[in-house]
Amino acid sequence: MTDARRLYDWRRLERVNSCMWTDMTATFEEHCAWIRRKQADATYRFWIAMLDDAPIGLVDLEDLDLQKKTCEWGYYVGEESALGVGGLIPPYVYNHIFFELCLEAVFTEVLDSNVRVMKLHALHGFRYLQRNPKATQKSGAAVDTHSLVLERQTWLQQTALHRFRAHFP
Repeated sequence: MTDARRLYDWRRLERVNSCMWTDMTATFEEHCAWIRRKQADATYRFWIAMLDDAPIGLVDLEDLDLQKKTCEWGYYVGEESALGVGGLIPPYVYNHIFFELCLEAVFTEVLDSNVRVMKLHALHGFRYLQRNPKATQKSGAAVDTHSLVLERQTWLQQTALHRFRAHFP
C-alpha cells in the first residue's frame, strides 16, 4: 500500500475527479480501506502507470471475468507533467487484455463531458453501445454516461499499436 497517499492525492485533483464516475469524498483512511478491498477482489486489478521509472497515473481493470473473457477498464493521469502522454497508455493496456489475458472484449463507461476520451476510444476501435441517462451523480447533479466496447477482433486489426507492450505484474 506504498502508493496509497499518491493515489489519494491524484484522485482528489479536480481535473481527475471531474472525469471519474463518482466524486472523491473519502477520507484517507476510507481510501486505504477501499484499496484493501480492491486488492482482495479477484475481479479487480490495478497498476501504477509509469513513465521513465516515475509514477504518472493509475490503470485498472474491473469486473474481470476470465470465463466470459470480458472486463471493464479505466485510467487516469495524476501527474501534471505527464498529461501529454495520457493517450499513449491505452494501447499498452489493450495489448495486455487481448494478448496476455486473452479476453474477447473490454468495456468502458465515459462521462458525457469527457469528449476527449470518447474520441480517443473511437480512434482505438471502440464501438459505441449506448447513452445512459442520469447514470451517476457529480457535484449533486445527474450526469449521463456512454457505454463502449472494444472487441478482440477489432483490436487485432490495429496492428500498428501492437508494439506497445509492458509488463503487468
